[in-house]
Amino acid sequence: MHVLQETDSTNNYAMQMVEQNSAKHGDAWLAIHQTQGKGQRGKQWVSEKGKNITLSIAVKIDNAGITEQFYFLAAMALAARSLFARYVYEADKVKLKWPNDVYWGDIKAGGILIENKISGQNWKWAVVGFGINVNQEEFETSFSKKAVSLKMIRGVEFDVETLAQELCTEADKWFQIFEDKDYQKILQEYNQHLYKKGEKVRLKKDTFFEAEVIGVNSDGELMVKTDMLESFGFGEIEWDFQ
Repeated sequence: MHVLQETDSTNNYAMQMVEQNSAKHGDAWLAIHQTQGKGQRGKQWVSEKGKNITLSIAVKIDNAGITEQFYFLAAMALAARSLFARYVYEADKVKLKWPNDVYWGDIKAGGILIENKISGQNWKWAVVGFGINVNQEEFETSFSKKAVSLKMIRGVEFDVETLAQELCTEADKWFQIFEDKDYQKILQEYNQHLYKKGEKVRLKKDTFFEAEVIGVNSDGELMVKTDMLESFGFGEIEWDFQ
């Protein structure tokens, strides 16, 4: 693991290393200060300097096709969840909000963003960006009721670099399961910790609607029950938390 004092985005940095053929499989970069962290759908991931895990890992993909990307995403999400759950009192409160956020109860604790290098039909590299709230206690107003950190839950300070190293170990463990193509185990674990499973939620696709969360299928789609069973892919629906 390499420690960067400052960078715009660890994912940008890691992908540059991949593009320059300077990255080795498993190389990781932790930023003390990330100035333009990336979230899903072009959103920014804002992190106070030195307070949180802002880490990217370069992963060489040798024997998986692009159709198996969801299992990789799920495996990396499970790694992030495992780390956070290790340090809170009620580990079963740590859930995975489809597709890639870590929640503690109803509050966001972290997320992952994966960017891929694909050549033709060949998936060559993945850069896995982890953002996990560790010691930050105040968040921007728009996030103030939606974000939580380990310190806010436990009331103690954590060593960010130590936790980042543990996260790398956890990611390696789940990557081995992915490489062994034990996709059933990944999907089963992901569904076991799925946020709001068996509960009614409010979702949006053009208009708002209520549905019960059933689970995630082998295509990585969220299955919900309205008057009938429906499934949605990434980007097709949004969660509504009003």
